[in-house]
Amino acid sequence: MRLLASLLAACAFTASLLTGRSTADHVEKGVNGTECKTPIIETVPGCAASVIRFYYDEEYNTCKSFIWNGCLLKGIFNLLHDCVSTCNPGQSVPFCAGGPANECSKTSGESAMTMMKRKAYFYNATSRTCEEYDTCAMAPANENGNHFPTKTNCELQCGGFSAAEMQAIVAS
Repeated sequence: MRLLASLLAACAFTASLLTGRSTADHVEKGVNGTECKTPIIETVPGCAASVIRFYYDEEYNTCKSFIWNGCLLKGIFNLLHDCVSTCNPGQSVPFCAGGPANECSKTSGESAMTMMKRKAYFYNATSRTCEEYDTCAMAPANENGNHFPTKTNCELQCGGFSAAEMQAIVAS
């Protein structure tokens, strides 16, 4: 029990150190006052979460995903849209545009042996929702296609983007 308490205290202490920085530390701020500085992503004892989150990579000027351990607090975004709209409003998200990738054709003459029908999700930018569909491919032909294995993955990657935002990005 003491070990657990010590680990929790260490995690809380680390979090307080990370959140205690001021703007005097030359931290870049995004449009909403959120930090857009590449966080230090490291293993912290006692932090065992394994969740997809997003951060702004200053070197590549883009928002990227990573597996978050649950302890680092600054510069972490729950959704790609949050990171992009805060730190890099012009960032392209082509994998959220268009219709579903490799959708099963109802008129297809291919046999069941050559196709593997399974559920997948695509992002509908007009309704701003992730929708289920049947895909007939082992993997999308275009890995950047609008194709996600789970609704959660679809929402993390594309949730929040509107059709107008995607058109504005393409036009610029």
